[in-house]
Parts: sequence; C-alpha cells; structure tokens
Amino acid sequence: MEVWIQQYDCSLKVVSEPSVEKCLELLRSHDWESELSSYEQALEGGRDRCPPGLQLIDGDRVLQVMPVRAGRAHYSYSCDHPLRLLAFLGASKTLNAWDVG
Repeated sequence: MEVWIQQYDCSLKVVSEPSVEKCLELLRSHDWESELSSYEQALEGGRDRCPPGLQLIDGDRVLQVMPVRAGRAHYSYSCDHPLRLLAFLGASKTLNAWDVG
C-alpha cells in the first residue's frame, strides 16, 4: 500500500511504513486548517493548487480523504471491477463513489 499527504501546492509527503493506525493519526494530527487556508488563497490568486488530502493506493483501489471544515471530509473511492451484464452497453470498468461526511 502506498500512502501520502497531498498538499495544497500539489506537493506530496510520502508516508513511510503506512498502517491503518498511522493513517488515522495523520488525519487527526496534520494541520488541515492551514492547508485549506493556503488552498483558498491560491484559488483566490489564480495559482495552481490541489485539494489537500490523504491518499491511499492499494493495487487498483484508491481512497482519497480530503478534510474540509467543521470535522467533515470529502471521501472518494475508486477501483476496477469486472464488467458483467452491462459490458455491451459500454459500462465502465471503474467504480467511483464519493461522499461528504
């Protein structure tokens, strides 16, 4: 599994030896408020930017947790899945889901 923090300026901080506990601790301890403020300033200034968040990749599975204010976060999950019934209609092999919770 690969894990990193994506910062507002699109730079990455790779997490060495990732674990579930380490990822949860990063979500609690990283200065997301500062990242979000810097992201908003870059947005207002028309500069390049990326939504800050924690990215986890395990094979074809990708989970992005992008904290927003008031203890909430935007979650995005995608993975490849086998095509079955709807393949003849051009159904995608990629499943995408997101939520703000």
